[in-house]
Amino acid sequence: IADLAVADGEDDGGVLIVLKGEGGESLVIAIGLAEATAIAKELQELEFSRPLTHDLMRDIVDTLGARVDRVEILELRDGTYYAELVIVDSGGQTRRIDSRPSDAIALALRTGSPVFADEQILIQDDPEAQEFPPATDKESWKKILEGMTPEDFGKYKM
Repeated sequence: IADLAVADGEDDGGVLIVLKGEGGESLVIAIGLAEATAIAKELQELEFSRPLTHDLMRDIVDTLGARVDRVEILELRDGTYYAELVIVDSGGQTRRIDSRPSDAIALALRTGSPVFADEQILIQDDPEAQEFPPATDKESWKKILEGMTPEDFGKYKM
């Protein structure tokens, strides 16, 4: 995946994540607000006072002497994308862990790991297709995140 952007999505607060491939192909995945926040935090290099879930995941992987080798988005089944984290453990064994693409991408951004997608689920670039807006700038995301309340997370709030 060569590029990644976040665009306004569904009316219910959902967000679309747009992954652009090196050959012009793309993949658009609908994700939730919490996952979009985790991804935007890394894209915009925002600092929070406490670690988010994906920061904790990165720290656990590091502490155990493992590394995230890559993320693979494997298939689209019944409207849901499936991905795997490919992790190399401290003994050099490769482990594959089922993951939602949004969580895997958020972790990959934190570890500098590449994201791959199966060719069969990629959409080839169409010059006639609608362009998605670029990722929101850092200041806009900062304002959005600073203005959020627990109620904004709906059923995902703690």
